[in-house]
Amino acid sequence: MFTTSRVMVLSPTTLFLISIIALVVGILSVIAGLGGGVFIVPILTVLFKYEMPIVVGTTLASTTFISLVGVIGARKRKEIDFKFAFAFLIPATISTFFGALITDMIPEIILLSILFSLALLLSIRMLLESRKKKKLGIKTYRRDKIQELKKEKKEQEEHSHKIAFFARFHYPWLRPFITIKRDEYEFKISIPVIIVFGLLIGFITGLLGSSGGWLISPLMILGFGYTPIVASGTSLFIILIKAIVGGTTHVIQGHFDMILFFVLSVFLPIGGFIGDLIKRRMKNRIVGLILGFCLLGVSAVILVFYFIL
Repeated sequence: MFTTSRVMVLSPTTLFLISIIALVVGILSVIAGLGGGVFIVPILTVLFKYEMPIVVGTTLASTTFISLVGVIGARKRKEIDFKFAFAFLIPATISTFFGALITDMIPEIILLSILFSLALLLSIRMLLESRKKKKLGIKTYRRDKIQELKKEKKEQEEHSHKIAFFARFHYPWLRPFITIKRDEYEFKISIPVIIVFGLLIGFITGLLGSSGGWLISPLMILGFGYTPIVASGTSLFIILIKAIVGGTTHVIQGHFDMILFFVLSVFLPIGGFIGDLIKRRMKNRIVGLILGFCLLGVSAVILVFYFIL
């Protein structure tokens, strides 16, 4: 079981390393629509020997700042779907609270095993999805051939959105629905399906101390048919609200380190600002590819430094 009350005295070298890690995590997190906890929690737990409940609470609290940076940029570029976000937020926020309450009751190895398994599965799926979209890319052909390929690519993208997994649940008993509109297509999503989706993800992220972007963003892409850029922006908005609720719960329980909070609160947002500048010039496929590699990196860190070494 976890203990919850220790504040670590960190050397200047350790503080410097954590600062650099937070800076890099901030850059990658805003690009991929993550809150940062999916990186910070295993790294600090495994490499720096922090107690996991303290890392969980401190990371969630500091995630508020990096999420705010990402949300401001995404809002300006209209990359947030507020309809989905608000339908998701209420059940996710409630279940995050209950997940945070029982963190102490579950052994650390089980929590890290869950994090490793989910990160690995989602990374594989995201990388396969990005590879598939690359094959749809348009190469250099004659002008008439280019137009033909553009039309074919557009039809394939529209078809893939229409058959998105969670968008298939249009049964009358799953009313009401919300209609999600994008530039060239639209589809309906059942609000009860979003509620179940929110409850499950909120509970898992409350347990693990991550803000949820590592689950929300890929599942919005794979399950609901969103483009990676819109999924990233919407995920950051959801993370902002969930981080406030989950972080507050953990802080009240004593899962908090002031020095670590200060370091993360400074360097995560700086990295987030840099990541937002980079993201403005990125295409959907590249954002999805970065998300896939980020999740793969997290699973590798957990596997090597926790289960092997």
